Amino acid sequence: MRFRLESEDGSPGRERAAQQPASTHLVSARMDCVCLPSVKDGFAFNPWLSSFMHMCVYTPLDTLAVVLGFLNIAFWLVSQMPQLIENYRRGSVVGLSFSFLLGWCFADTAALVGCLLTAQEAYMIGTSGYFCLSDVLLMGQFAYYTMREARARRAVDG
Repeated sequence: MRFRLESEDGSPGRERAAQQPASTHLVSARMDCVCLPSVKDGFAFNPWLSSFMHMCVYTPLDTLAVVLGFLNIAFWLVSQMPQLIENYRRGSVVGLSFSFLLGWCFADTAALVGCLLTAQEAYMIGTSGYFCLSDVLLMGQFAYYTMREARARRAVDG
């Protein structure tokens, strides 16, 4: 499956494989996505989703897949918040594994670097950046509460 980018004035743009990461940098003319073929299994491509996602979205199943993907992102965006809040309420990171946090941080950093190196869509870069920020907050909490508990133990042991 291929799609072609065209400028608003209808002049031809470049054609590329749909699987290739979108790395279009537009300076002056807005580009619209045109999927070839324009109809698949009786469904015309969704121009808004296709332009936004830089991939051809035709059927209701394709649209459902995109919506479920964004729901996945939405749930992941808030997945670390309960842990951050619980750590704050308890004033402790008891039960959190530093190795787990470190692995999570490396994975999210690798995802962000991968997004940047392959010029992924802005929402993907933003999501990866957000995850890295959440990791930094969790690591910061871990360091703060661990040091605070160590100081309290030293004061008691005197």
